[in-house]
Amino acid sequence: MSHPFHGEDADHALGALVVGLSTGVFEAATRTLSVEVVDEAETALSVGVNEMALSLGAAMGAAVIGALSARWQRSAAPQWACSSARPVTHRRPKQASPTPEQAFATATAAVRDHEQELVELSHSLHAEPETAMGEHKSAAKITLLAESHGFEVTRGVAVLPTAFVACRGTGELVVVLCAEYDALPGIGHACGHNVNGAASVGAALGLAAVADLPGITVKLIGTPAEEDIGGKALLLEAGVFDEVAAAFMVHAAPEDSAGASSLAVGAWDVVYRGRPAHAAVAPWKGVNALDTSVLAHTAVGLRASNCPQAPSYTT
Repeated sequence: MSHPFHGEDADHALGALVVGLSTGVFEAATRTLSVEVVDEAETALSVGVNEMALSLGAAMGAAVIGALSARWQRSAAPQWACSSARPVTHRRPKQASPTPEQAFATATAAVRDHEQELVELSHSLHAEPETAMGEHKSAAKITLLAESHGFEVTRGVAVLPTAFVACRGTGELVVVLCAEYDALPGIGHACGHNVNGAASVGAALGLAAVADLPGITVKLIGTPAEEDIGGKALLLEAGVFDEVAAAFMVHAAPEDSAGASSLAVGAWDVVYRGRPAHAAVAPWKGVNALDTSVLAHTAVGLRASNCPQAPSYTT
């Protein structure tokens, strides 16, 4: 299906609509879960994106979709591609363009219609925490719910048994909602991934309700092992995100924020080798491996504690 926009200006308008819709629907989904209790201390997490996210999303959409435009092409579809999605060869309007207000109202109403299911999903994920690459029940709960609402599901993508891709829509423009659902060893869902996963499902359901209006395909991608090996990175390397124009997710937090940053993690095995020498006769000939290790550890610690603080977008 072609979307009811055409021309360069329309690319920017479509981008603003789609990305603004996505962030706005995420807000509705996370507000539904905003009083979620995620640990035994009954700490209520307020999670979500706010009005700032809508303006950021519109700006990002104009850039992303404007660059995409007529250069959108597809090669042979991989196993996780939506079989219903087809390349669009023309960009002529078929129906009246919806206003952003109309599309947003329809999408958020769809989220609220699924409120009970989303809260129950979050509670169920929390009650049965599963750690990295063992999230079989968690992935099954999400995919079964997605299938029950018309999503086409492919399980075990990129040779990751607990990863999945769920699709709805037939548009040329692919928008992704990333769902996390792994827990921490020994302490369960202390990082709130049950909330993250349920919020992404809610956003996908809301966006799917209006997918045909701007002409998009909605993908809900299950990203396992975020607390361990980093499922998103593995899926990215395997090409699961290759046809994606924009991807979104939210993360549980004690406060609302937009534009937050995170740090990448790298791991190395470092071996320090010393050289023996007589401590009284020729200590200068020796190399103390323990001193070197302690010095390196201290230097890294001092650097981290003296880094300038990143700008805050917290509201």
